[in-house]
Amino acid sequence: MNRVIVPLLLLLFAFSTVSAQTVQSVTVEGGATVPVTTIIPAEQTQIQEVDSTVITEPAPKMTRAEKRARKANEFAYRIDSLVRSRNFVFYPNSAQNIPDGEVLTIYADYYQFSLSGDNAELHLPYVNKLTESITILNIDSSVADYRLYPFESGLTTTFSLKRSDETIFCRFVVSSVTGQTVLTLVAPDGAMRYVGWLARQ
Repeated sequence: MNRVIVPLLLLLFAFSTVSAQTVQSVTVEGGATVPVTTIIPAEQTQIQEVDSTVITEPAPKMTRAEKRARKANEFAYRIDSLVRSRNFVFYPNSAQNIPDGEVLTIYADYYQFSLSGDNAELHLPYVNKLTESITILNIDSSVADYRLYPFESGLTTTFSLKRSDETIFCRFVVSSVTGQTVLTLVAPDGAMRYVGWLARQ
């Protein structure tokens, strides 16, 4: 009888962790009954896999007119941001004593007007109205009475600088369509008009 009970006990221990079980009695040699566990496999819920497909419609192609309009808007935004930052360099292509002086073409890029916050530095050719001679105007001055005037196709800024005891009036007119920039300087001994373009410092 012991030979029969020991294997049956081992069988019971091996399957004691199964959740679903039934116990039945089995009669062995000698008329004794021994409980036997019948294992019922637990039912598992089937997981259904669902395939999902994301369909992305291609963006409609832009027409040439729409592309040009987008580029124009991006360019106007860059010009506007640059002028409003008050941190740029003006490079002139030409200079003229106004109102009717000869137009001088400028090739050297070391002629420039830089604005950095409340300070301006300029190194520009200048025609003295009294002597009608061309000199170099060098000024390092703080900016006073700075004003900004947006208009439909650009921005205008005005301010004044100091040269010794003299005041020089400055006006920038910047086109947000072409990028052309016109600088006007008015001093007691003459007035100049420069045409050029802006760049970031």
